Amino acid sequence: MWKWTRDPLGFLEECHRDYGKTFTLRSPNVGAIVTTCDPVAVKEIFTAPQGTFLSRPSNEILKPIVGENSLFLLDGEPHRRQKALQFPMLNGSTLRGYGDVMVSATQRELSRWGVGETVNIQQAAERISIEIICKVVYGVADSELESAADTIRRLTHALTPKLLFFPALRTDLGAWSPGGKLKRAFKDVQSLLGELISERRKQHTPGTDILSMLVHVQDEEGEHLSDAEIADHLLTLLNAGHETTTSALSWLIHHLHKSPDHLDRLREEIESLGPNPDSLALAKAPWLAACSSESLRLVPTILSVGRTVHHPFELLGTEIPVGCRVMAAAYLSHRMEDDWEQPEQYNPTRFLREKPSPYVFYPFGGGARTCIGSRFAEMELRVIAGTLLSRTRLTLLDPGAEPVRKSVAVVPRGGVDVVVESRC
Repeated sequence: MWKWTRDPLGFLEECHRDYGKTFTLRSPNVGAIVTTCDPVAVKEIFTAPQGTFLSRPSNEILKPIVGENSLFLLDGEPHRRQKALQFPMLNGSTLRGYGDVMVSATQRELSRWGVGETVNIQQAAERISIEIICKVVYGVADSELESAADTIRRLTHALTPKLLFFPALRTDLGAWSPGGKLKRAFKDVQSLLGELISERRKQHTPGTDILSMLVHVQDEEGEHLSDAEIADHLLTLLNAGHETTTSALSWLIHHLHKSPDHLDRLREEIESLGPNPDSLALAKAPWLAACSSESLRLVPTILSVGRTVHHPFELLGTEIPVGCRVMAAAYLSHRMEDDWEQPEQYNPTRFLREKPSPYVFYPFGGGARTCIGSRFAEMELRVIAGTLLSRTRLTLLDPGAEPVRKSVAVVPRGGVDVVVESRC
């Protein structure tokens, strides 16, 4: 668990090197975890009959930051009901309406940058993603944006890998302790969400933000969500969407600026969209999509997908005991030489060819529990990166990037520092 917390990528590579594509980890916290990057085994996990697995035991570690009613913790009918209610809010025509917010949030961040200045992309990505969450998810007014963003930022900074993977360290020993800081930051965010929910309850007509839709949505039986359910869904969207965007954008800018030919081709594509490309044009740009997917292949937002066996299950012909955990290791699957030519190389052209199998490429999970926000996340990454690159010319200061766990996702240690050479 200590290696998994401090150096998850190196730990997975070491296990694969020593034990092959399928191996069992043994953790004092959770017991045996059968881990695989074999596409046959991954398919068996993702296509297993409904009810074979439970997600809650594997994701229980997230409960203190996402709440009891999070999609991460629900199984069976409760999970189906909540997913059906939320899916339209993150897909289709509703998703397309969020693009302008993504562009404006990126432009606001760019207004801070001066020519010749050094910018940390990870910090910039954090500011952009929090603004998008505040506006798209929470519907925060411009006048309240700074205060709400600061409240959210305190929570995201308080959650460390040690607190995430070693729950005993969350003990509140006072405001100065890591556990105390996390508890108080979490309480402040809950208070903010409570105020926002109360405000939306007073509105007779739903707004375009996800919170407004959650307040007014009804299930098949005409039932509305409770305040507690809404708050937990908002926490889930925050924790699932903020850090992943920060990580994905940091790695994409890093990989592109280490690959001048790919970056030049991308600039040409973006320039062909006009002086101020809109969000939909950027989201659909094929080379930008390929560059984004290739970056997600090398460093996926979800390093592994875990399940707990609930009913008898065979993996590669071996019976896995009930209560044991199985884990599809996306990071390893994305780098198998059997499935990827020169897997260590950043080569977006591979995504212009045949679409990869969902059992060798699954940056947002797989099967019935694929992240419902995957299309939102892909669009957000492309729109932010496309807007940023259409308006600046950057130079990467350090081509090396040591991966380090932030909490759930992996980011470059220290962020990605660039110099703003010019503005367009």
